[in-house]
Amino acid sequence: MQGSGLAGLGERPVPCLVYNDPCEEAFLAKPSEVDLRQVGGMKGKIIIIDDNEAIVEMLQRKLEKEDYEVLGCVKSVKAVGECLKAKPDLIILDILMPGKSGWEIMQELKSDPVTQATPVIISTVKNRPEDMEQGKDLQAADYITKPYVFSDLLEKVQKILGKP
Repeated sequence: MQGSGLAGLGERPVPCLVYNDPCEEAFLAKPSEVDLRQVGGMKGKIIIIDDNEAIVEMLQRKLEKEDYEVLGCVKSVKAVGECLKAKPDLIILDILMPGKSGWEIMQELKSDPVTQATPVIISTVKNRPEDMEQGKDLQAADYITKPYVFSDLLEKVQKILGKP
């Protein structure tokens, strides 16, 4: 997987996707070969798009403890492509990122037939009413302002995916 932007458990190059698969079979297989929602009873697949790797890793750990399959993308310019490949059930999207803003990513996701119906939670420090309105205009499923308590995000995830 060298040069693909993907990283496994023991590797930490600057990743776009970080796979922490719940079973050895899924870890050994290429991500496109295994539907991880069917391995180990996962509640759904979530992609976190945020340029802050620490946030991605923290959310990934916490959501995996709740039985979600979680992928992370820290490179905004690769985010749409990774979403098209992974076909997640939910996307958690930061807005302020270098390279491509979350608003641009959201527009691309909503204009592509593969991802247009995928719910997106906007996770950002932007807390002005006009920012929240822009999220609504772009059909965001929900909006959460950083910093937040994880349980608040989890409640939104569970509400959208319909699985406590």
